[in-house]
Amino acid sequence: MKPAVAKIRAGLILALATTAIADPLMNTGGQLGVSRTVSTYTMGEGSINAGLSLKGDYAYEGIYTTNANGVYGPQNLGLLSEDAFLGYGVTNWLDASIDLPFYQDIWKGHWDHSEGVGDLAVGVKIEHPGLYREAPFRVGYLLRASFPTGASEAGFYPRHAFQTDPRTNTSDAFSAQGYALNPELLWTLDFSKFPSRTPAQVHANAGVNITYYTIDNAARQYTSILGNLAVQYQTTSTTGIF
Repeated sequence: MKPAVAKIRAGLILALATTAIADPLMNTGGQLGVSRTVSTYTMGEGSINAGLSLKGDYAYEGIYTTNANGVYGPQNLGLLSEDAFLGYGVTNWLDASIDLPFYQDIWKGHWDHSEGVGDLAVGVKIEHPGLYREAPFRVGYLLRASFPTGASEAGFYPRHAFQTDPRTNTSDAFSAQGYALNPELLWTLDFSKFPSRTPAQVHANAGVNITYYTIDNAARQYTSILGNLAVQYQTTSTTGIF
């Protein structure tokens, strides 16, 4: 057996609303892709992707709430979130990943409930078998699962709708309050495989998020349909515009 040679990539990603230039593993939980849209490509055996994505928002118009003194009034709300992720190339056609989000809601009078940890998620991605290396149209499969490790009584700003319980309000935004499965089909159209060799790719994802939770000692489940579409232009081997 040949010894595995580990290739390591680490990134600190600034996810700004007006900027779309970053390492192409941004916000994909350690899997290759661009900003929540996953590529069909795998990292390669022994490769590691590790990093931290950052996102900041500011509610400039103010949000009405009760402050520490019991006064109901508008608050200017600062919102921060991070996502720590790690991806590993188990084989040339199989990747595994893990990620954990963190949230801070910075608003006057509520420092005791201003931060929390999100749900821990793990994932595996498989390239469709039998595709030759220069195939421009590629297919893959992604399966993620999350566990209710997130804070249930912290924070103010609602997170991704598909991650939360149907009863979720602004004090239950860090956790799905249950176990979630997220299977997706992945497609990539790679223009670098055509004779023009244009370094551009189109990624499309379609799938569902199924969450299992308990209300009043009764088991429940709900399902959301998910879809992503992204165009990526690879400026260098490590950065892209999308």
